[in-house]
Amino acid sequence: MKNTQFKDLQESGITFAPAAVPITVHDIQEFESHINAKLPDCYRDYLLYSNGKRFNLNVSPNDKFRYNAPVEWPVGHPLYRDDYKVRLDYMLGIDHSLTEEDSMIVTTLQWRYDLMSGAWPKNTIAIAVDPGNDLILLGVGEENYDQVLFLTYEKLDARLYEENEGSLLIAYHGKVANSFYDFIKSLELAPPISSYQR
Repeated sequence: MKNTQFKDLQESGITFAPAAVPITVHDIQEFESHINAKLPDCYRDYLLYSNGKRFNLNVSPNDKFRYNAPVEWPVGHPLYRDDYKVRLDYMLGIDHSLTEEDSMIVTTLQWRYDLMSGAWPKNTIAIAVDPGNDLILLGVGEENYDQVLFLTYEKLDARLYEENEGSLLIAYHGKVANSFYDFIKSLELAPPISSYQR
C-alpha cells in the first residue's frame, strides 16, 4: 500500500516548492546504497518532490521559512529546558545546486554523511541545519527508523579534564519527533532572528 503521508502534508495547507530539476528514484537509490539504508517513505517523497527546497506552512503572510521545532531532553540532562527549540535554517538535498537559492550553500546529504559519519548517533543522516550549524538528523536504522533528532555541540570548561587546555566540545542529541511527518507537523512560526534564543 502506497504511503500517503507526504500527500497528507501537502493537503494540510503546507506549500512545498518543487525542485528546479527533479531527482529520480534512481538518484535516491544511489544515496541509499551509499549509506546502506532505506530512507523513510515520507522523507523519500519529500526529496522526490522538493529535493531540499524550502516549504511554507502558510501560518502567516510572511513566514519566510522562520520555523522552530521543540526538542526533548531527559529531565536532568545538561541542556534540559521544557521550552527548548531548534530553528531551521536550510534543508539538505541530493544535489547541492538544488537545495537552496543561496549559491553559497554547497552541502548535500551525501557530503554531510561522508564528512560526519561516525561523529553523530549511529544510523542517522543529517537532513537539515540550524543557524548555528547544528544538525537535524533522521534515523535510518532498525532502532531509530524515521525518528528525527537534534545534534548540537556545547563548549565545556577544560578544567574538568586535567589533560586538556582551553575549551572542549561535547556532542548532545535530543529527540525532535517520532517521524519526518511528525517533525513537519510539529513546526511552528519562530520569532525574528534578532530576538531568537535557543
